[in-house]
Amino acid sequence: MARCLFAYPNLIDGDQGAVVLSGGSWRAALPLANLVKPRLVEVARSANASPASTWLEIDLGAARDIRVVALPKHTISQAGRVRIRGGPAPIGANPSAVATDTGWVDVWGRVFPAGSLSWGHPSLWDGRLRPEDAAGYPMPVLAVWPTPRIARYWRIDIEDPTNPAGVVDLARLVISPGWQPSLNLGFGARLGWESDTVGERSLGGARFFDRRPPRRVLSFTLEGLPGDEMLSVAFDLQRSLGIDRQLFFVFDPDDDYHRHRRSFLATLSQTARLEFPYHGRISTAFDLEEVIA
Repeated sequence: MARCLFAYPNLIDGDQGAVVLSGGSWRAALPLANLVKPRLVEVARSANASPASTWLEIDLGAARDIRVVALPKHTISQAGRVRIRGGPAPIGANPSAVATDTGWVDVWGRVFPAGSLSWGHPSLWDGRLRPEDAAGYPMPVLAVWPTPRIARYWRIDIEDPTNPAGVVDLARLVISPGWQPSLNLGFGARLGWESDTVGERSLGGARFFDRRPPRRVLSFTLEGLPGDEMLSVAFDLQRSLGIDRQLFFVFDPDDDYHRHRRSFLATLSQTARLEFPYHGRISTAFDLEEVIA
């Protein structure tokens, strides 16, 4: 298991410097500029599903070291693929100016490990979600590199010409250098679903529900990390994010099957105090709440 990774700060946010989004063909009412907005309901929608329309390029304004590129929410179909490239010059005009390249990757890969499903399950052989299960499933586009990739320009290509909707929606964009703590989160971390569904009971005893979409919550502790690291990174991270600003959390970058289940766009539920258990070492707790809308 690899150490967890906090995709913070998000260089797309305006306070990180001027960022320019361009490329593809996107509807005027739902432009690429919506990827900068924190609310996932404000999407960028392509004019059609042609690969010539469903690509975008990001100019960060200067070369930056990047560990994570993510699209937390989208409508790419199960047949869709994504390719992410970074380089020192605009990649659309200079295809050879590529410093890093993920190659074409299936957005909807295997999500069930071998042996985890019962005989006869429709996903037994390929380990992929059924189309009916994929609707509304939280499957981010996520690229994580083991070491920083330095580039000013980034290009995301989406190949999904048979998308049933005839268009592709993208919500939010994360491009971040990330912080991977020198020690992993401690044992005893808790991951679960929290729901705001409201239920009422009738006079006859039947229960009726107003169903609300659930969101993931994760609680864990970073224990006994070097004091300089915790003060200069974790302490400043809490100051910068507060409880309203977003980060993308990756539980285990090396996980092939469950990375999407344990990695999500989130805010801090609270900012915890640092603890000084012994000389030169600091601990602190994190409570993360998924952003779903």
